[in-house]
Amino acid sequence: MKQGISLFSFTDSTDVRWMFEHAKKAGYDGVEPVMSENGYLNPSTPEKDILAMRRMAEDMGLEIPSVGVWSLWENNLVSDSPAIREKAFGIVEKQIEAAHLLGADTILVVPGYVGCSFASKPEKIRYDVAYARSQEAAHHKHFRFTLTTNGVLLDDEVTEFCNREMHNVVLSLDGRKAVHDRLRKNYAGQGSYDLIVPKFQRFVQQRGDRDYYIRGTFTHENTDFTNDIFHMADLGFTELSMEPVVSPPGEPWALTEEDLPVLFEQYEILAREMLKREEEGRPFTFYHYMLDLEGGPCLHKRMSGCGSGTEYLAVTPWGELFPCHQFVNDPAYSMGDVWKGVTNTTMGEKFHRCNVVANPACRDCWARLYCAGGCAANAYHASGDINGTYEYGCELFKKRIECAIMIKAAQAGRPR
Repeated sequence: MKQGISLFSFTDSTDVRWMFEHAKKAGYDGVEPVMSENGYLNPSTPEKDILAMRRMAEDMGLEIPSVGVWSLWENNLVSDSPAIREKAFGIVEKQIEAAHLLGADTILVVPGYVGCSFASKPEKIRYDVAYARSQEAAHHKHFRFTLTTNGVLLDDEVTEFCNREMHNVVLSLDGRKAVHDRLRKNYAGQGSYDLIVPKFQRFVQQRGDRDYYIRGTFTHENTDFTNDIFHMADLGFTELSMEPVVSPPGEPWALTEEDLPVLFEQYEILAREMLKREEEGRPFTFYHYMLDLEGGPCLHKRMSGCGSGTEYLAVTPWGELFPCHQFVNDPAYSMGDVWKGVTNTTMGEKFHRCNVVANPACRDCWARLYCAGGCAANAYHASGDINGTYEYGCELFKKRIECAIMIKAAQAGRPR
C-alpha cells in the first residue's frame, strides 16, 4: 500500500520544492498539490509552471495521484449567490485542467458545506439548502425555496437566512388584533398579534425588493374581512392575501351559505378600495386579484392547475410522499417515499386526469380556465372525490375573478 500526503499540511506560501523534498524524506510515495486563490497552484498558474511541478515530482520519485482545492472553502459551490457559484464552477474547471497536466486522475471537490470554522468568509447554509444547491448543476435546475412562518420565532438570524436563501416568504397574519388572536394562540393561550406584528414589519423592511406576502384566513367570525386586509395595508404591508377557511360544517368558524352574499359584497368593497388607494398613491396587491388578461399561464396549466400529484409532491419529515400537504397521513394517498421513489404510480395517473376537461361541473363554467378546476384537496374533502366539486369555493373564486376583471377595466379606462 502506498502512502501520500496532501500539501494541505503545509502553508500556502511554502516553497514547492521544499514541500516535495520533505514529503520524500518522511517516506511518502506521493503528494497532493492543492489549488488555492493565490498560491503555488491557482487558477492563473501558467501551464509551463504546472508541467515543471510534475517533472520535479517525477525527478524525486513522487507520484501525484490527485489535486485538492482550498478555493472552494471561500467560494461555495452551493452559495445562494449566482456570482459565487459561477466562480466556484470555474475553479473546478481549472482544477481539472491542472490535474490533467500533473498526470493526476482524481480531484478533491467540496460540493458544498453547511459551516466552516477555518474559512475566512464562511457562508452559513442549511444542510437541505446545500444539498439542493449541489444537485442543481447535475439536473440543470435552479431550486427556489419558500418559507411560511407564524412569526413567533422570527429573529435577525432567521431573517438573514430568509433574505439569503428564500425566493419567497409567507407571513401568517389574520388581520386585526381581535381577529388574529382568536385562533392564533401560544401554549399559554395568549394571542400572538403583539409579538409578531413588529417582527413582520422589521422583516419586510429588511426584505427589500425580494418577494413576500402576508397571508391571512377569514372565517364565519370575520366575514367583514376587508377590514382585516385594510388593517394590514395600514400597517405598511403591500403584498396581501386573504383566504377563505375550508372547514367541516358545524365548526364555529365554518363559512355558511348565508355568508355568501356578505362575502360577495366584501370582495366588491375590496376592489373599489384598491382602485381608490391606487389613485391616492398608496396601492397594495391582493393575491387573488392578480390577473393577466393578455398573457398568463399556458393552456396546460390553465387546464391542470397546481400540478399536485404529477408536477410536485409533498414530502413529510419522515420521508413519505403525498400528492400535496393536505393529503398527508391519509394512507390511501401515499405515493411512496424518498428512498424508493414513487411506487404508487396509479395515484399519479389519477391526479393527471384531474382537470377541467374531466370534471363535468367545469365544462360549461366561464371561469374554468382561470381556476383550472380548483383545488383537488378541497374537492376531495367536500365531495369525497378529487374530481368532485367544492361548490362553495367555486362561487367565491368566480366572484374574485369578476372583481379582478373589473379592476382591469377601471384601470384601462383611466387617462394615460
